[in-house]
Amino acid sequence: MTLKTIAGLGLFVTGLLVTALAVDNAQAQQGGGAPAPQGPPVAAMTLAPAKSAIKLKVTSSAFKEGGKLPEIYSQNGKNISPPLSWSKGPKETQSYVVMTEDMGGNRPDPVTHWVIYDIPGNVTSLPTAVPTDAKLEKPAGALNGLNIRKTSGYMGPKPPMGVTHPYHFEVFALDAKLGLDPASADKKAVIAAMKDHVLASGEIIASYETPQPDYERHDLTGVWLQQGGGAFRAKDIAFTPEYAKIYQDHVDANAAGNPYRHDQGVCLPRGLVGTMTTAVYPFEIFQRGDGEILINKETPGNLYRIFLKRQHKPADELAATFYGDSVGHWEGNTLVVDTVSLGAGDTLDAQIPHSDALHVVQRIERVTYDTIQNQVTIDDAKAYKSPVTTTVTYKLKPDWELAEAVCTNERDVLNEAGEPTVKATETAQ
Repeated sequence: MTLKTIAGLGLFVTGLLVTALAVDNAQAQQGGGAPAPQGPPVAAMTLAPAKSAIKLKVTSSAFKEGGKLPEIYSQNGKNISPPLSWSKGPKETQSYVVMTEDMGGNRPDPVTHWVIYDIPGNVTSLPTAVPTDAKLEKPAGALNGLNIRKTSGYMGPKPPMGVTHPYHFEVFALDAKLGLDPASADKKAVIAAMKDHVLASGEIIASYETPQPDYERHDLTGVWLQQGGGAFRAKDIAFTPEYAKIYQDHVDANAAGNPYRHDQGVCLPRGLVGTMTTAVYPFEIFQRGDGEILINKETPGNLYRIFLKRQHKPADELAATFYGDSVGHWEGNTLVVDTVSLGAGDTLDAQIPHSDALHVVQRIERVTYDTIQNQVTIDDAKAYKSPVTTTVTYKLKPDWELAEAVCTNERDVLNEAGEPTVKATETAQ
């Protein structure tokens, strides 16, 4: 793990994981590593082209070309392989290879669901529920290779809920047997071995979508995690002259290795906007009947309350707080939340400033079982020339539990001149 030590920033302890709060949220969302390769998926039939224009006709008694893959063949069902048949290959055919690839992701290397090879040349079909053993008795001599999980045999699809993926069942006629060790015969190894041996190929395509459970649109309970993006950006905000200077001061301090000691950086609460628009940590939503909603983020001091059965308190009863006075109501399936009195904090994130006049309106909607969208609008007559809106997406994490989070400000140590004694460095642990 690499920890970034930043002058004036508090240190979070979440469970057994210690992380310094990142100034650049985008970098934190990537986990500090290189992003996964992206681009159109490249099928095995492209990587191992046939020597001739002969096409194998591939069919299934379980689904039609371009049809839906029945749930029984998915991980949501029995996770068994579907029946496949194909036309006989050229007379030189010694063996067949069958692969199943998910071509629905934005990644050049499609997800591998099945690799089975050295199917005898006189066999032109596979039954339902081919065993997942590495060595098969039927068809005799056929071998199961490794799927994306590095396990032997067929692995059914289970794409994210609400997303339909196409699954390509590809068949290759070869002029040789591959003889690979099934313990290491993943898709890459099989494709490399069968190049220049493919006499003909063909495929049948079926689509599958993980069904969504029934859910109540007004029920927001659960653990949710922001899906990248959505944070307010300084370039989208028209600052007033006074706050343009404050923002530039923060930028300059950060460049000098002495970042502005914002609220959470000194172990104070993150604040409403930071909680709802910056990722890294999950949050949990609780609903107390139809009168109150509580949001708790996995960072110290972050309990946010929305009242559904009252209006804003009178101005003389409001105190400047980090989460403000929030009142909400339902407009159809959208929860509209209006928040004022946010003067305890002074930044949206580590750099973008706001004043005690900050006013936030959220339009929160559970658009699918596992997805919430939140349109967040900020308005600040003292700091911004006009309102700014961003849209944030959260994904349900049904198996997650929030860990305990504490904050220690031991790094915020000043010398006699009032300057931080810890500068921005990078150390490995």
